[in-house]
Amino acid sequence: MKMKLKLFALGACAAALVACNGLSQHPAKKIAIDANSTEDQKIAYMIGNQLSANDFKMVPHQMGEYLDEDVVVQGVVDDLRAMDDTSFKLQISPDSMRAASFVLGSKARGRYGSIVMDSATLATLGGDPYKIQQYKDSVLNSLPVEPEGPVTKLPVKLDSTATKMQRFSYMVGIQYFSKFSSLSEEMHVKYDVDYFVLGIRDAASFARDTLFKMQMSADSIKAVNDRFSKMLTEAQKLNRQKEKEKQEQLKAEVAALRGDTLENGMPAKINFNVKVKGISAKFENLTSFAGKPLLLTYFSATCGHCAHTAPQIVEIFKEFEPKGLVSATVFTSSNNKRDMRKFMDEAKFDDRMNVVQDDNHVFGELYSDGYVPKIYLVNPDGSYKLYTSLDSEKEDLKREIGELLNGKNVQSK
Repeated sequence: MKMKLKLFALGACAAALVACNGLSQHPAKKIAIDANSTEDQKIAYMIGNQLSANDFKMVPHQMGEYLDEDVVVQGVVDDLRAMDDTSFKLQISPDSMRAASFVLGSKARGRYGSIVMDSATLATLGGDPYKIQQYKDSVLNSLPVEPEGPVTKLPVKLDSTATKMQRFSYMVGIQYFSKFSSLSEEMHVKYDVDYFVLGIRDAASFARDTLFKMQMSADSIKAVNDRFSKMLTEAQKLNRQKEKEKQEQLKAEVAALRGDTLENGMPAKINFNVKVKGISAKFENLTSFAGKPLLLTYFSATCGHCAHTAPQIVEIFKEFEPKGLVSATVFTSSNNKRDMRKFMDEAKFDDRMNVVQDDNHVFGELYSDGYVPKIYLVNPDGSYKLYTSLDSEKEDLKREIGELLNGKNVQSK
């Protein structure tokens, strides 16, 4: 199974056309591939090089502008930090990056329109696919390209004055690191991000000047890629086996926590011993919320319906918190820190909105049917009522919160 990194790299630009150890961006030590370099360092370099090589070569012809190398690297740097620090915000918002991608994608479609051949030209080429592609490439390469700005290899600060290409380049860097991080996770190896960035920068230099001597020859990169692909295939096979074992373990853990059930098969009570991962504070389970009137929500940070519901939950909680209501939000196990932070910021969560993650997927197995959002109004004894939509149930929820705070337990549907 080939990894086909080059095909992924095209994805960063195709998105526009169709609208670890710590990283020191400018390390004091010299980062180079030499006789003492480890296989993991070579792999990190290879991944960076293969992910970005085609993009640095083709984007100028596709969009009439060069990718900003420094901003691409800044995207890598910032995404690494965002994944480790939930309080860190990316310099460019996702909406702004998508908007820039859309505009540049429209520009690219316009440029591609110029390579559409009329019937006379097509007849001249005799229908030969190789000649047709050569013709398209020559026309595309002849289109004007804006001069490339200087490459400083220094950190980049971006604000509202950032150009569309800078915003797009930042998005590309984030996509590169996301793929790099995913491969590292699959391999259970903390590949050195400095060497990954070195591979990206060498790919950019080679795209500008084919006489540039990269840290590894094309043959060496291919050899490392081939070895890595075999290792990745084996790792994926092992990961599937481990996932199967994990699922069996999950079933056993869920069964032990389920207790009495309702007619729909869900547990009759919230088991506060369910393990979670603290996000807003150091929680290891839900026991901190036992014995209290609790507004409990189960969200995915990438769910549109959840994003619509969350601000309403914040509004309701702030109304009733002075009267004794406690709040906790459980994010699904698939969410990363960056997405959770963005979700919390946009919904205007504050320090009173306790946030945890269903890191082991136990909560979801017990209290969800696979769909989100879920809203639970929980009595002090753990029994609860489930709500699925505030669009139709908001007033009922508010009324029953008021009753719960006055000592009347909510009744399950």
